[in-house]
Amino acid sequence: PSKGAPLRPARDCLQRIAHDPSLRSSDFSVGYRDRFRPAALEAPFDAPNEAVRGGERSLVFALPEHRIEFIKYRRRVVWHKGSRTDLVFGSTGQCRIQEVVATYAEWE
Repeated sequence: PSKGAPLRPARDCLQRIAHDPSLRSSDFSVGYRDRFRPAALEAPFDAPNEAVRGGERSLVFALPEHRIEFIKYRRRVVWHKGSRTDLVFGSTGQCRIQEVVATYAEWE
């Protein structure tokens, strides 16, 4: 990935997954950091919010953005903060989510 290209924020990717009719949100999961656990936790994209205070009913949208570490399409990481991977929008010079979906069987 190009160092000069800014990584698209996790929130933009979550919005895309939630609102793009060509994507099934049930195919995605989100990895996040919990303040009290050393390892990242992973939750289905459609998981209900039972852990974060506030009125947001969806866990992934209730999470503070800085706690989101990665987003997966099935078993493939499509957004990762630490490695600056963005396969949702391709903001860092990589492919985009439509290509990931279309070629998933070959990747697996």
